[in-house]
Amino acid sequence: FHSPLMESPEEPPSLVNPRIFELEVKPKPVLSHEIGAGSKCNKCNCPGLDLHYWRKRCKNCSCNLQDHDVVFEADHAQIVIGRLFGAREIFEGRLTSATPSSIATSHSLHEPYYAVPFTDNNAARKAPTAAYNVSVHSYAPESQNNKAVTEYAWVPMENAQMVEKYMESLPVEERPVMGSQGEKNRKQRLAQQLPLFDFDINNQKINDEIEKESLAKFIDNVRSNVVGVGEVVEVDRDGYLDRATKGLTLNGDGLENEDGQKTILPTDCKSCTGRLNQGDVGVTTTHGHKDDAWHPSCFRCCVCNELLADLIYFYHKGDYYCGRHFAEKQYPRCNGCDELIFAKEYTLAEGKSWHFDHFACDKCDLRLGGHRYITKDDQPHCLQCYLKHYAKTCTSCHSKISADEKRLNYGEMHWHAEERCFKCEKCEKNLIGEKFLLKEKSLFCSAKCKNEHAQKN
Repeated sequence: FHSPLMESPEEPPSLVNPRIFELEVKPKPVLSHEIGAGSKCNKCNCPGLDLHYWRKRCKNCSCNLQDHDVVFEADHAQIVIGRLFGAREIFEGRLTSATPSSIATSHSLHEPYYAVPFTDNNAARKAPTAAYNVSVHSYAPESQNNKAVTEYAWVPMENAQMVEKYMESLPVEERPVMGSQGEKNRKQRLAQQLPLFDFDINNQKINDEIEKESLAKFIDNVRSNVVGVGEVVEVDRDGYLDRATKGLTLNGDGLENEDGQKTILPTDCKSCTGRLNQGDVGVTTTHGHKDDAWHPSCFRCCVCNELLADLIYFYHKGDYYCGRHFAEKQYPRCNGCDELIFAKEYTLAEGKSWHFDHFACDKCDLRLGGHRYITKDDQPHCLQCYLKHYAKTCTSCHSKISADEKRLNYGEMHWHAEERCFKCEKCEKNLIGEKFLLKEKSLFCSAKCKNEHAQKN
């Protein structure tokens, strides 16, 4: 019997690290609305992603950015960890999306890499232990020759045995196996739960100094008091959670505890209250009560009830949130651009918040302050665009029925609620509020009028 091993390809020894020459290869700047241009949509058959210049939606299909198969030069979680855990943000690639040529040459897309490869002497928290793009090698118990290899987009640690136990405790569709639905679900969950602009201290869209200061204070508080990464631990034979290794901070110091090696915690799941049995793995955190533990499939945001992506949580007043819903507890979020609003003045409409400039027509971007508008799919539209894109056509006069005109419907047919349109085809009697007969989209007040009209034609 062989223990599972986690292996990564080794580079040939060299006196000079060849990657040192890549330090001067700087990524080509990409405008925010050019991110992922042309990427395939996972929801519909649109021609490809054409991102609106401030909305996070495709102009071709109106699906969100995260609904498209955009490949970045850096993993989404790696970017967030870099911003919030003090690691150098070398992985960001300026949020450039990877082109086919860069996919073929980029080391980060093919080789294993880790959450915090650089240290921050000012950090005093446990460093994330996650690894990305990792092959886990294991052997089936019945045969030493039956070697299995599973490639994961993300794993919570480098210990292969623990990784296998952790993954087996998740639903199949949530396991981030390369090329699987689980990997797609992970990408979408990361994009939804951890909006990149929420934690970008250099957000170029914010020009007001007071707003910049508010953003800086928000991020500093998150870094110091709120964000954390769940730790995967195993229940030992005595029914306690056993942290097999001493926790490390970003600068390499150990976190202090009574014995320096093991932390004893009760093993009732905080969420479902079920027991964590001997040999099971659980999730613990450095925030909240020291006895809190969860089944891996129970470690979820208290608002959306989704699995916390890559175990990244935001702790606030005894509850655990995803990044999106924690941020929305602190600041309103613009329904137009999906970014936080740090300005003191903003627009409230339809029960939602908007930057002043972003309360605009969803089609033509006309600012709607002081204008009449119609809401469609939770987005405001000016009257002209609503008429052009959504208004029904009158079956009688074949003209569009504007939003401020009354309308009558029957099945898939529509009429102006006016005598000139909703009338008997033969005698022109007003049929509004009256019984009528319908034949081939024509209205009649009686069988007599219907028959006379048929004989005439």
